[in-house]
Amino acid sequence: MRQTDSQQSRKGFTLIETLVAISILLVSLAGPLTIATKSLSTSLFARDQITAFYLAEEGMEQIRNTRDNNVLVGDSWLTGIAALSSDPCYFGSSCAIDAKNNTITRCTGACTPLKYDSATGFYNNVVGTNSIFTRTITFTSINANEVAVTVKISWTTGLFPKNFQIRENLFNWSSQTFYFESAYYAQSSYYGQSSYYAQSSYYGQSSYYGESGYYNQGGYK
Repeated sequence: MRQTDSQQSRKGFTLIETLVAISILLVSLAGPLTIATKSLSTSLFARDQITAFYLAEEGMEQIRNTRDNNVLVGDSWLTGIAALSSDPCYFGSSCAIDAKNNTITRCTGACTPLKYDSATGFYNNVVGTNSIFTRTITFTSINANEVAVTVKISWTTGLFPKNFQIRENLFNWSSQTFYFESAYYAQSSYYGQSSYYAQSSYYGQSSYYGESGYYNQGGYK
């Protein structure tokens, strides 16, 4: 009987030791797995944020190109953009830019998500599957020769909505009386709070007598 009890005791201790060893192993693996998961989440967010930056800049560049082409061919500088109430980006409306197909369309309600064409690697409004990114462009009138353009990119990575937007003042550079003042504003939102803020401004004035002024200020918070 004593020998049997001793064997059962050793078996019991072996089971406890095994459970303790498994527990220690799980605890030792929990740290690296948590770090790996966090790193993957951060890299996905960084990837999407960089894409949003480029999509916002692409939208602004397309607006600039359309403005410049209008002036070069002798049209009104906002023709096809916001010169008439029927134009897609007329003040008070929101519009969508398709840089690949060189089109500008008015959004009816909220703008629809951009499509991603896996064959070409381009984002557009026609071909491909819906992406996670939505680009919304709005115009605000400053005066007859100046408008403020805001390009906002919104998307969702995981459970939390995020957005990034830039704002730039555009001018009718074909105007004979030219007063130049522009501002650049960029803001992104992460988990509902502002995580990045950058602002810079440029001020320049020139006159017939050759006087000029330059003012530059930048800030990062």
